Amino acid sequence: MSKSYDMKKVFSNGPTALIMLFTISMLKSVAYAESLIHTQIERLEQHRKVLIKKLDADKNQEPISCKIRRPKKNAAHELVPKIRKRLTLKGYLGYNAHSGNVNDHIIMDAIKKVQKTNFLDQTGEFDTKTCEALNESVTEDLKLIEINIDRLDKIKDDAKTTKKLIFVNVAQYHLFALKQGTVELEMDIIIGKKSRRTIIGTDYLNTVVVNPTWTIPKQILLEDKLKIFTQDPGYLERKNYVIFDEDRNKVSPDEIDWDDVEENPLAYRFRQNPGENNVLGGFKFLLDNKQAIYMHDTNTKKLFEKTVRAFSSGCIRLKKPESMAEWLLKDYGNIECPVSDDGSNKYPLTCVKKIIGDYQAKKSQKFLKLTEKVPVILGYITYWIGDDGLPYKSNDPYGRDDTLLKLSLDQLVENDKS
Repeated sequence: MSKSYDMKKVFSNGPTALIMLFTISMLKSVAYAESLIHTQIERLEQHRKVLIKKLDADKNQEPISCKIRRPKKNAAHELVPKIRKRLTLKGYLGYNAHSGNVNDHIIMDAIKKVQKTNFLDQTGEFDTKTCEALNESVTEDLKLIEINIDRLDKIKDDAKTTKKLIFVNVAQYHLFALKQGTVELEMDIIIGKKSRRTIIGTDYLNTVVVNPTWTIPKQILLEDKLKIFTQDPGYLERKNYVIFDEDRNKVSPDEIDWDDVEENPLAYRFRQNPGENNVLGGFKFLLDNKQAIYMHDTNTKKLFEKTVRAFSSGCIRLKKPESMAEWLLKDYGNIECPVSDDGSNKYPLTCVKKIIGDYQAKKSQKFLKLTEKVPVILGYITYWIGDDGLPYKSNDPYGRDDTLLKLSLDQLVENDKS
């Protein structure tokens, strides 16, 4: 509940009261802007304290054999007591939640939690990858917590006093859109594959593009597309490509010397026009970076059904791009909408939706430059405490944790005990 102030009393108390009121207001503003990241740091610190108390119990537990025949559903199996004990220690089962050696629905539901929080397919079966995840030591979890608190500490200041902010957790394939620190929109994303990584750092979103065209970058042309073009002459026409020479004249695929393209890929420009085949889908969101990394829709939406989603050439694909466009334009859009009377949004959402729909119907590319750039933090947080209290551990898609995990934990434990 927000606190109101009697301004007559504030003014009657002189400049000191005004300074105090201003300070309170600024502190609240900063706190709101940082709430997602600060909340996550607090959750990690609390979880670390819980895990330190489990260190001795963890060291006394033997690892579960991952090579033995896996337990079948509703059948007794010698591994079940060990699995149950491990599930309990790791927080997936209550201490008095289950007994016996039958692999029933309680065990399988807990195993699904393990799979969900470790970015594995949620089958409920105790397969090799699930076994390995459950065997990971408390010591490793503590190291990961320290690594990720350090990463969050380094980016938390970038969120200060900003009205709108986009936080992209590249390592866990997820995005949060915040207004004054409150998450107003979140969605799954697809990131760059390991050979073409999404950049990590702070950027700014400046433009929404409706019905974007796509010009094939040199690397993608040579490594991915050229072979397709030469083996399937009709591909370019089916997929709605237009080809331009160095003088910007349109040319037919039949006129092209494809050996020349391989030797001199900049001799031609291959542009895919808007439409259902366009690889950028219906929306593109431009960022300030020089690497030509941006966010966009996609025409391969089935990939969002995958648990691990590192498929792109570096750009970020959004599961809900239209919602992102609406979220950006309702506050920062240079569009023909009446200003909202209630003060909640710059433009009413119904009008923003209609404007976007009108542009979509025209089937031509439209650039909508924002009146204010929105900061985008591209973070790499591999250990995240969810709202359910469980730790979500990514598969570390870019292998950034490997070296850091070798660091000693001894000093960390001593610091927490003191």
